[in-house]
Amino acid sequence: MKGFRLRHVLFAAFTLIATVPVFCLGVWITRDALQREVSAVEEKHLLIARNMTAALDRYVRDTEAAFHVLARGAEGAISLKELAPLAQAFGYRHFCLIGKDGKISNILNLDNLSTTIPKSIILWAQKRAGPKVSFSVSIRKVVESYESDVIQ
Repeated sequence: MKGFRLRHVLFAAFTLIATVPVFCLGVWITRDALQREVSAVEEKHLLIARNMTAALDRYVRDTEAAFHVLARGAEGAISLKELAPLAQAFGYRHFCLIGKDGKISNILNLDNLSTTIPKSIILWAQKRAGPKVSFSVSIRKVVESYESDVIQ
């Protein structure tokens, strides 16, 4: 075996010296591009989250305002039948007032649901009632919450 000639050693050295920086530069550019894309996606997700939060916040405020209008209507200021389109627009299916004595009054029944509410649920709702008007998303959730309170 003759050994390596100088030109082979120089060729290998120059090739190695030329390829290492190109490889490092390629890795750096790829990593930088990936990081920029990840940052852009994070910003877009943050923007979407902010927009959804604002929309949901506005929906909650509008729903509560509609509820207060329905409550005022139930008190006699406005006819509940005139407020039925407003209630339907916000997805209300049933609206009524429960007095301190447990009597149900001023029923607005948009879904032909039963107009009777079990006495146990009325008592449960009265126990949690406060000075502020409140509403339940669905009677099923009220029943589930009532049943979990009774079980505990």
